[in-house]
Amino acid sequence: MKYLKFIGVIIIISFIQACASSSIIATEEQKAKLEQIINDESFNIESKVAYPMPSSGMNAVSNLNLLPFGSSANRIDISMTANHIKFLEDSIDINLPYYGERQLGNGYSNENGINVQGKPKHVSIDYNESKKRYRIKFEAKNKTESLNFDISIYHNLKTSVRINSSDRTSIRFDGNVKMIED
Repeated sequence: MKYLKFIGVIIIISFIQACASSSIIATEEQKAKLEQIINDESFNIESKVAYPMPSSGMNAVSNLNLLPFGSSANRIDISMTANHIKFLEDSIDINLPYYGERQLGNGYSNENGINVQGKPKHVSIDYNESKKRYRIKFEAKNKTESLNFDISIYHNLKTSVRINSSDRTSIRFDGNVKMIED
């Protein structure tokens, strides 16, 4: 009986430690760099992981081993895939791979990913002190669809990008933000 209590205590301590270690830790240098990035309004986000919406179609693709090594139907490693979200003062240049399902038949194009260039609409930038993050929201259009972007940039320069489309299932990307070098 003592053995079971001991294992229970170990599990509870491990759970508490895991929850405590999920807080965002950033150096003062990272915080200053983030402030500069946001103030300059010129930065580049490179994603490392894509999280498509789970579906039977994505499970079928995963079962056929068509995804990169180490990936699953709901978590895809894109660290070796060229991708970016560039903000250049008042314009954007977005090139991201897309994994998911098309919802509407709005015509087909030869663009497989999410590709947008131009000026975003309805841009809002907010800072949340308790979550230690900037949140950037905007709308954009490409040839066939409307897209809503919700980007979180944390003090440790990690990012989370959520994209909702008028024609496709939603997707999330996690990565890092960098300054654009001249």
